[in-house]
Amino acid sequence: MALSEMTARNAKPTTKPFKLYDEGGLYLFVTPSGGKFWRVKYRWQGTEKVLSVGSYPEISLKDARQRRDDARLLLANAVDPYEERKREEKAKILEKSSTLRVVAHEFIEKKRKDGFSEKTLYKMAWFFSLIEKDLGDQALVDLMPYEILMAIRKVEANGHHETANRIRAFISRVCRYGILTGRAATNPAAELGEALIKPKVRHHAAIIDPGAFGQLLRDIEAYHGYIGTRLALRLLPHIFVRPGELRSAEWTEVDRGNCVWKIPSEKMKMREPHSVPLSRQSLAIINEAHVRFGNYKLVFPAHKDSGRSAVTTKIYVPFNPV
Repeated sequence: MALSEMTARNAKPTTKPFKLYDEGGLYLFVTPSGGKFWRVKYRWQGTEKVLSVGSYPEISLKDARQRRDDARLLLANAVDPYEERKREEKAKILEKSSTLRVVAHEFIEKKRKDGFSEKTLYKMAWFFSLIEKDLGDQALVDLMPYEILMAIRKVEANGHHETANRIRAFISRVCRYGILTGRAATNPAAELGEALIKPKVRHHAAIIDPGAFGQLLRDIEAYHGYIGTRLALRLLPHIFVRPGELRSAEWTEVDRGNCVWKIPSEKMKMREPHSVPLSRQSLAIINEAHVRFGNYKLVFPAHKDSGRSAVTTKIYVPFNPV
């Protein structure tokens, strides 16, 4: 016999839980505390299972029957209603954590744990900040190529072609990460490079004439600015490291006894430690710096702030004509 709305409404709790049956496996489960919960009993691959479809009166008898029918339709299509519900719940959780903003921040944090430098992480965050207003709240799975393109073209319109292409590359990496973590199925930024203006390659000045290079070395020797800057300039041609690596050189990394400077992995572009042999001339410059700055953390501290380096882009200003 089918259950009526009045019977469900008037059901009173007893000392033991009991069930009020409807049709098609639906029943109302009444607890001693007065709670009323809809359940659907069904069989899946020979095993009896129970599916919860809500509480009464929040879910009416009519609505409960509809949910029962939905479950029976899934069974007719060889789908377990309970497993389907779990999939839906997982999908909802993923949907909340699948916006471009969430995935981008998660991707950057992963790179932080991978040991990427703070400078690289800062660049990633900056790239995202340029398109966050337009795309941040978009679900990764719904993101379309033209939406990404329109956001990037706002940067491109200001003449920042290199930045625009770097933003596309960053979004593409975030989308690939989203695919691997189940938040996306495709990478809508992968092929957008063809739609962006290619940045013009700028060839930086290089001294390839031996005479000109000799003149540069003489100019460095003749430089009479701050001693920390002068020593750094004199050392640089001997060791061939990036200015950023020289800028952050610390005395704890320099082994003067074994004539080697050991740069830790976190300071290297490729995230691998690097040992720089120190020639007799290099060691002489290092020793002179130690006499003056050995009590500081940095090998070449700034003139008025020992916490900052004397090695900045400004050290090249006197030699710009060269």
